[in-house]
Amino acid sequence: MLIEHPWRHLHELQSGFAYDTIQFTEDDYDLDMMNPVAPQPLPKWEVSFEGEFWVGSRGCAGKELPFRKEFDWAGTHWVIPSIYLCGKGIVVDFCMRVEHAAIRDFLKKRNLTPENDAELQFTQEQQLQLDLDNPFHMEFHSLLHLNGKELHSTHGHGTSNNPCLGSEYVVEDKAKRVVAHYGLDESAA
Repeated sequence: MLIEHPWRHLHELQSGFAYDTIQFTEDDYDLDMMNPVAPQPLPKWEVSFEGEFWVGSRGCAGKELPFRKEFDWAGTHWVIPSIYLCGKGIVVDFCMRVEHAAIRDFLKKRNLTPENDAELQFTQEQQLQLDLDNPFHMEFHSLLHLNGKELHSTHGHGTSNNPCLGSEYVVEDKAKRVVAHYGLDESAA
């Protein structure tokens, strides 16, 4: 059988194929993205001093030491799930629990919704006030005493898991990974 326009025929076959019906196994993963609809395995959890605290950090990965200390400070419940010993310093993960009522009150007071997010324009003063009122916003400088020596914080990164926004709002994959890695409550903020 001779096909008059073979490339067009192949393109029509490919574009009409229902790739989402294929059931993939781990052996089918294609890390070179030759099969973009195949589910990709999550990257290895690595934390380094130079990178962000979640995954795919730059520099050498630190050694994770599960810590799991809980405390209350500034009217908020906190967990330090792990610390990481890195060549250039120590990384401490602080997880702050935010009450759903505080989030809903903040969103209602400022009329913040996923639908009007792009429409809202704030002056610099309004943005500063939003940051001050935001229940997820917490600025602090930590100090660690180690073997009689004070170690001051140098930098930080953050992400948030906000279940109050509803299913139409996508929670960052980074936040989901943090919650899963540390075994935190997925329904909590």
